[in-house]
Amino acid sequence: MNDVPCPVCGSDNKVLYIRCENLRDPRISGVYDYVRCTVCDMVYLCPQPAWHELAVLYGGETRFSPALVDSDMGSVLQWESVFLSRGFWAFGHQLGLQVLRLATLWESLPSGEGKGRRLLEIGCGSGRDIIRYHHLGWDVYGVDLNPKAIDRLRQFIPGHFECGPIETLNYPEHFFDVVRMRQVIEHIQEPAAVLRKLAMILRPGGQLYISCPNVRSLAAFLFGRYWIGYWPPFHLNLFSPSTLKRLLINNGFDRISVLTVCPLGLWILSYRQLRSRSKHVRLDENTGLLPKLILLPLATVTSFLGGGGDLVAIASRPA
Repeated sequence: MNDVPCPVCGSDNKVLYIRCENLRDPRISGVYDYVRCTVCDMVYLCPQPAWHELAVLYGGETRFSPALVDSDMGSVLQWESVFLSRGFWAFGHQLGLQVLRLATLWESLPSGEGKGRRLLEIGCGSGRDIIRYHHLGWDVYGVDLNPKAIDRLRQFIPGHFECGPIETLNYPEHFFDVVRMRQVIEHIQEPAAVLRKLAMILRPGGQLYISCPNVRSLAAFLFGRYWIGYWPPFHLNLFSPSTLKRLLINNGFDRISVLTVCPLGLWILSYRQLRSRSKHVRLDENTGLLPKLILLPLATVTSFLGGGGDLVAIASRPA
């Protein structure tokens, strides 16, 4: 375990933010500290495991694998779609559709047909997103740390898929039109270095899309150490809208917008951890209708107020 400086501003000045355990993986024991930088307000894991230790963990099957996330979030999203589009909630039909649009915002970025343009998905996992873009005509590239995920993806679609950290891969300058990072930047030990590399391989005017947990969300406040975003030692960086924007500005991006969205699934998963309060929580179990009815309005309202559980950032490489 290594003591590390703030990944946004480089300061060594920090205070304890929260102490928690990994509640999803029985292989991982012990208590971990998330600290807050007193200069820029960034929250990050400190101390952190060495890269070779993390690589061993990523190569195995965790209790929060990409397949489990996609399956569970997909079922929750399907339930949201039916519930909201029929206008059962008192917010009204049109507002329900607006909420659903926010909840599924990431799925629509970028929009439109690829027409041969190049798209890189960092952390492509089992390929749920990248397969869709292949069918829309994008020339798709994918990177993931899990060799099993890459092998599965190669069986489904033609493309350019590599296993390894983005820092070690070599792409030409100005090569990609779009780069997407879905729930990845929180896992990267040196996010500033990675963003500088992405700014270099994006063409002038190319776009970067990032999604990650929002440490300033209402869910993080209410669930405390049981919030799904606290996942040591995998989640190294926990951004707020201001710290994510600052990191992008400092590393070569402009025309930046940062939104918060309201995936109900993150509230449900946090609720399951709170209810279990053990290291054997089952994130794939059926939660039941009542908790969803209670959590849906909270997720909805906080998204409109800027406190949604996820951040979605859209940034461009200067033309």
